[in-house]
Amino acid sequence: MRSSLQSDGRHRKIVVADVDGRFTRWRRVVFALLMLLYFAVPSLTWHGAPLLQFDLARRILYLGGAAYNAQDTYLLFFFITGLVFTLFFLTAVAGRVWCGWACPQTVWIEGVFRRIERWVEGPRQMQLQRVNIFRRAAKHFLFVVASLGISVLCLRFFVVGAEWWVWWLCLAALLYGDGAWFREQVCVFLCPYGRIQSALIDNDTLVIGYDTHRGEPRGKKNAVGRGHCIDCQRCVDVCPTGIDIRHGLQLECIGCANCIDACDAIMQKIDQPAGLIRYDSLRGFAGNVRRIWRPRLWLYTALLVAGVAVAGGALHARHNFSVNVLRASGLPYVLDGDRVRNQFFLHITNRSMQPATFALTAVLPANVTLTTPIHETPLNALSDIKIPIFLEMSRAAYRPGIHVPLQIRNAATAEIIDVVPIFLGP
Repeated sequence: MRSSLQSDGRHRKIVVADVDGRFTRWRRVVFALLMLLYFAVPSLTWHGAPLLQFDLARRILYLGGAAYNAQDTYLLFFFITGLVFTLFFLTAVAGRVWCGWACPQTVWIEGVFRRIERWVEGPRQMQLQRVNIFRRAAKHFLFVVASLGISVLCLRFFVVGAEWWVWWLCLAALLYGDGAWFREQVCVFLCPYGRIQSALIDNDTLVIGYDTHRGEPRGKKNAVGRGHCIDCQRCVDVCPTGIDIRHGLQLECIGCANCIDACDAIMQKIDQPAGLIRYDSLRGFAGNVRRIWRPRLWLYTALLVAGVAVAGGALHARHNFSVNVLRASGLPYVLDGDRVRNQFFLHITNRSMQPATFALTAVLPANVTLTTPIHETPLNALSDIKIPIFLEMSRAAYRPGIHVPLQIRNAATAEIIDVVPIFLGP
């Protein structure tokens, strides 16, 4: 069985042959659109905020015109699980179509690095021969330039501060190592998705496969009693992971459809119908009818819908500001003669993209007094403030478990958050 590993376990360099066909042309269009999207998204804004950007220094994520800070981390649960169930659904329906058509790893390797390699070193036949040292040096120079450029593009999604050049060079080094050396090894050995796909694919999943009923037994074009496969190895030569699709569904297959276009071109030359290698389900290759909807798809859909509903409720309940009560550092309370004093800080964070004014209302229990004046507090967008609060009561009137309800109101949106610190004493 062909793969990127030799019999002794060492890596075998994969040199991919050129291929053309309907799927290859569609992939080029998809790659071009995705690259355009990668370039455009960091420059797009919505309601005055970046469409997608992560401010690492301030720990703020801008997404869809809204800003999310560290206190919104719980929303990542819904986002990640939504992506997981979407990926489960997509894989159960269409196999590793994400890997071969939309994964950034595939887009940059196939759309940039392999094109540079082909342009500098020539087609596969020339690359398999001894390569001129000057051509190889030129190729790696262009790889470095491409890595630096892609790194700049990636960093546009982040705000990294004054040390941006460190991030730039580190990311460029990773991209260069990936594009120049690792390539398909990232898909086969590092990416967890490739490992779990076997649990997500069933007999009705759309995969790329070889029709053994048509193709076997293999033989030369004019051989008697042969199948349609002439054993030309063309499907292996164009595979980016170096596998032989004729050995059945394999972990290394990323669903790129190179082998389909290559085989269809050979079938056309020998006057045989296309589709010896094609997109189909294992049930379809066995001659049966593929089922589209099946129990696991209903389960993934139900979980995804439930997650979207819960996430929608969480976003609807999310306030445009947050309030935390922080007890002052040091002693939990102070005795001043016959008086007991507690000090708190109200940490108010404006999580919206607009300035806001906040008002404090205190519903004080009997014998508890607020010794600090209450003022309306203006806050700029995505800023915060700590307001000191001093509460006092007589030592004789103190009882354990006294709660002090405080109410903070956003004057612009009329949102209200209630907090209830506990008054401590001897």
